[in-house]
Amino acid sequence: MAVAEDGRVESTVSCNCGKVCLSFPESAPRFRYSCLCEDCRQKAVWAFSQGGPAVPLGVMSYEKGFDTIYFGNNVTVTQGKEQLRFFKLRNDAGSTSCMAKCCKTGLMVDNAFYQGMCVLIQADIANVNTDMSEPPAFYGFTKDFPQDKLATLPELYPGDTSKDYVFANGGVQNFASSGNIKKWCDGNFVPPAPASETSTTFQNLQKEAGGVEVLDLIKGAAIKITL
Repeated sequence: MAVAEDGRVESTVSCNCGKVCLSFPESAPRFRYSCLCEDCRQKAVWAFSQGGPAVPLGVMSYEKGFDTIYFGNNVTVTQGKEQLRFFKLRNDAGSTSCMAKCCKTGLMVDNAFYQGMCVLIQADIANVNTDMSEPPAFYGFTKDFPQDKLATLPELYPGDTSKDYVFANGGVQNFASSGNIKKWCDGNFVPPAPASETSTTFQNLQKEAGGVEVLDLIKGAAIKITL
């Protein structure tokens, strides 16, 4: 974590080579969960195929999900703004990602469902400096995970049964149970901190970068990696 000039404790997110650094006016994530979705996996593997950071072994072997955290949509680019690149996996993808051109590190993600209130960060891809003492609240998108591997996932905390969730009706119900969706909403549907003279939003940064590149990747398709 970093300390702002006014004494506030801030969280930082930076790329692997250190050329890009983002700052958020929160000392800890507003929410944390373990994401099992195929789009997060495809995105991370694609970035690795382009020279980006390695995907954690536990994720690649289906022993864990992506450690996924959220901050309010109030971000200060302390260095490397010219390195920001925005892309979507495909035209109908719900999420838009921001990565560092320099080292292909995924930095943050927006989704229309977030209503401009928060951004997502994969804490085991980017370099994150924040208070991670609160455990993930649940496993999300269990439908995308191999069933035999799903059964072997550890509890996130004593009594956690989120990996046993069986999705029902599509839409947000594919994400998690109604109770866990409510936890997510309660944590994330909170207006971000008021903007400062130096802060901006994901959407403004996207516009300033010149728009969004569409990768045209087929949903769920494997990415070829040349070592």
